[in-house]
Amino acid sequence: MSRSGRAVELMSFGAVLRALRSGQRCARLSWTLPGKYIVLVGGADADPAAGLPRIDPFIGFLEADGTFAPYAPSSRALLARDWYVGVSGQYADRA
Repeated sequence: MSRSGRAVELMSFGAVLRALRSGQRCARLSWTLPGKYIVLVGGADADPAAGLPRIDPFIGFLEADGTFAPYAPSSRALLARDWYVGVSGQYADRA
């Protein structure tokens, strides 16, 4: 698929998980506002002296307005095949 003259390789959420584990950002073609993406956020060890618990890795979502929050994909997002490596509005050359 091509957007703005650049090749985009669309993929399933399974492929997205592999890309996230390798440190890449991913987005969906259906996200119309530029700047959105998901990314794997690394965990952190507990610090008992500071009263901080261990934090497990999670998928984070950056909104177009700069808000960052944990991402819990819907069934529709899990089954979608419009995912790609990159940031919404900025299509990575992969195909």
